[in-house]
Amino acid sequence: MPAYCTGVGKALLAYQPEPVIREVLAAGLWRRTPYSICTPGHLLRELQEVRLTGLAYEREESTIGVVCVALTDCS
Repeated sequence: MPAYCTGVGKALLAYQPEPVIREVLAAGLWRRTPYSICTPGHLLRELQEVRLTGLAYEREESTIGVVCVALTDCS
């Protein structure tokens, strides 16, 4: 699964260096379900929220019926 479509992927992607995030955006954000993030601005806002809250969510973005919450710090 592409990182931008999953909770765990977004949790990992949020803390990558900016060149890595730009590379993901340049590769394109393809719609896997009607709920997939498909615009760079939307993904960048979600990654910012992950950094602020320490939580990353997937809401049926990779597969219908799949939801996920990923923690970025378990200490």
